[in-house]
Amino acid sequence: PPDATFIAVNAEAAIEIVTDLKQIGGGGAVLYASGFGEVGEDGVNRNQRLVEAAGKMPIIGPNCYGFINSLDSVALWPDLHGCEALDRGVAIITQSGNIGLNMTMQSIGLPIAYMFTLGNQANTSISDIINAVLDDDRVCAIGLHMEGVSDIEAFDNAGRRALEKKIPIVAIKTGRTNTSSQIALSHTSSLTGSDQLFDVLFDRLGIARVDNVPEFLETLKLLSIFGAIDHNGVASMSCSGGEAGMMADLIDGLDISFLDLEKEHKERIQNTLNEFVEVDNPLDYHTFVWGDRHRTASCFKEMMSGDFAATMLLLDWPKTDQINQQDWDNTFYALCDAAKETGKKAIVLASMADCMPKRIIDECQKRGIAPMIGLDTCLKSLHHSYRCAQAFNAYSTTPIEASVLVSNKTKTKKTLTEFDAKELLAKY
Repeated sequence: PPDATFIAVNAEAAIEIVTDLKQIGGGGAVLYASGFGEVGEDGVNRNQRLVEAAGKMPIIGPNCYGFINSLDSVALWPDLHGCEALDRGVAIITQSGNIGLNMTMQSIGLPIAYMFTLGNQANTSISDIINAVLDDDRVCAIGLHMEGVSDIEAFDNAGRRALEKKIPIVAIKTGRTNTSSQIALSHTSSLTGSDQLFDVLFDRLGIARVDNVPEFLETLKLLSIFGAIDHNGVASMSCSGGEAGMMADLIDGLDISFLDLEKEHKERIQNTLNEFVEVDNPLDYHTFVWGDRHRTASCFKEMMSGDFAATMLLLDWPKTDQINQQDWDNTFYALCDAAKETGKKAIVLASMADCMPKRIIDECQKRGIAPMIGLDTCLKSLHHSYRCAQAFNAYSTTPIEASVLVSNKTKTKKTLTEFDAKELLAKY
């Protein structure tokens, strides 16, 4: 019997094939077809017949694209994708095939080890896949794009297991608005539930909730390179006072901060520059050493000698067909030299994707430097990374009592009295 089968026929025929696969001992299947729980009563009945036909045989879908395994070069997938063979990386789990496909086309340096698109989750849920990828030591972080959770208790158990293993999770959760909730219901038959409930649940599990795809991908990339940063003090270096001021504004309200420099630390940095430079954090090092790799590396090394969780170098490359890029390359390699000498975490940060050449991203991957894009996005990624580390150190081993929460399987709610609600909350 086949270990796995991709089923790309209409809904009724798919149920017949699943029945046959189960009878011959098939390992599992991906169902591409729609027409199940997302299309009304007939679809719900069809979904129930599918679940009964599958029995214990796992099904990914229906109404999904399937999965890509970049670690073992395996894909049950009906379309193009941009994944490449890897030894280690992040697992992304989404309910949307098109969003999953688009994410594989990123060129920002994110190593995608697994891409799972789950669609309606007939008998294999997000929680099941989280547990599966947690069994693979080659996975260093998990990303979720989700519309709802069918079993909150199972999700809580999977999330706490990730905390115990210190595998960070980043999530985009749709359904903040009534319109989004209705779209989710018609898209994958997902009941999104209370958005405030998910905020509390994610906070309990140390899951970093993000608002958009760039923040999602950049946060996963940072986590794949550095893991969760263990403290919240960071540094910024740029040759522009305007950039330094912008960074100082953008960090406001986040759980990270630009550490003040001690007097002796300032003096060491000052000695690598001149009297016209006002040494601070963020550091505007001006352009007096611009293009000189050795002198720039000396400045960067002294700045990075402080107790920072990570140091960012703001650097936007010009267009290759118009300007010689050697001075920008020298500045980048000065950062690499300083990072190697100090053993500290370093980020090269471009304000726009257009200003980060692919060859530099490739160099970063070889050298353990994080190539980040977007000033505010990078700072938010560091914020999420630090919050993940905090959660690792304080996670709860107490399972959540899902009976008092919304159940998407039964579509029912239980309303508590004020006394009962407070008694329940007191346990946490």
